[in-house]
Amino acid sequence: MKKTFIYLCFVLIIMSLSSFDNQRNIKKPKKPKYIFILIGDGMGITQTTVTNRYLKTIGEEPLAFTLFPNFALTTTDCMDTTKITDSAAAGTAIACGRKTHFSALDIDTIKGENFNSIAENLKIKDWKIGIISSVSLNHATPAAFYANSEKRNNYFDIAMQLPESNFDFFAGGGINIPDDSAALKKFHQKLIAANYQVIDSAVKYNKNQKYNDKIFYSIPNILNQDKALSYYIDNKDKKILLRDFVDFGIDFLDTEKNFFMMVEGGKIDWACHGNDIATVVNEVIDFNLVVEEVLEFYYKHKEETLVIVTADHETGGLSFGATKTGYNVNIKDIAAQTYSFEYVLNIFNSAKKEDYIKIIYQYFGITADESYIDEKTVEKLAKKVLKDFNNKAGIAWGTEAHTGTPVGTYAIGVGSEKFNGLIDNTDIVKKIYEILEFKE
Repeated sequence: MKKTFIYLCFVLIIMSLSSFDNQRNIKKPKKPKYIFILIGDGMGITQTTVTNRYLKTIGEEPLAFTLFPNFALTTTDCMDTTKITDSAAAGTAIACGRKTHFSALDIDTIKGENFNSIAENLKIKDWKIGIISSVSLNHATPAAFYANSEKRNNYFDIAMQLPESNFDFFAGGGINIPDDSAALKKFHQKLIAANYQVIDSAVKYNKNQKYNDKIFYSIPNILNQDKALSYYIDNKDKKILLRDFVDFGIDFLDTEKNFFMMVEGGKIDWACHGNDIATVVNEVIDFNLVVEEVLEFYYKHKEETLVIVTADHETGGLSFGATKTGYNVNIKDIAAQTYSFEYVLNIFNSAKKEDYIKIIYQYFGITADESYIDEKTVEKLAKKVLKDFNNKAGIAWGTEAHTGTPVGTYAIGVGSEKFNGLIDNTDIVKKIYEILEFKE
């Protein structure tokens, strides 16, 4: 009996040691050193589907992010149960993992509580931070990563918080404050005082050049009146694109330190508000160039990088299929539109009535009749042209505003397996925190 007891004790000791040894050999999940959140503003699942169909008809590869191994259907509701979300509330959800009211940025307007974004929290942990957008940098989505405001249209107040963020890199659009105003001068003074290096012409990153620790990279002479980059369809020479700012930013941020980068394709939303399908498709293609730029970096650092592509909401209630065309779609026909609706509207405004039919054919490939000229205003004429163009392609729109339709979240890299199934937009940052084992 005594021998049996000793034997059992010996076996238990061996098993315990073996278990301890196995636990020591279990590798902890890796944490990403580089995190990218790429946001297609207004880019619903139908927007990506239509773009992929168009790319297929012209013999091109599908959107890179639609091939990612992980996909989550993502709800976008804001705190107001009687409203569809806007970009401020949705940006807050993605950046902070918190719900807020329509038009509010990173703040609970009832409790007066300010939220910290993931960019702010990682900056505290000594990560380098980059914020890039094709629209103004004090617009709702980029601002959600550095500002707190009860109203998204407090543009001056939001802009003045940008230098205070101490983020390392801002690029793309400008600051939406009137040119030559005292307010804009105050912003630039604060930017310089915070030791930001301002780059205002197109340049490539030069590893041999000495830069300040912080950069504000925006080129005024390529921006429109809203301080946004041109639509991709209007940018005929394609010399300066959103991806060029991303390319510079990655090179600048890629040091020994970890970095986080948010990039917004903001004008997808603007084109959707205008129900301008050709411009939407081109904006999604432009956004995909950003994704491809990021993937070049990812494939060099696969074991250290997490890439997330998502949207803040869907815009326009886009339908792939229209009552007028039934089961037929002619998506390749959108190539007939050579400029954005916004651009052509300006052409109409400065043209004579007798030139309308010629303009319609030149910019939309539609053979128009006299009924187009009978429209009472230029806006009504242009919208009739656009509606007919959409119908011809087999496209319909439900609204010129946002919808509550869930969007797609696509992920690849370290921890990306967490982005599957049905999630809420507040879950995006929460899942990143889980991967990083980070507690606020």
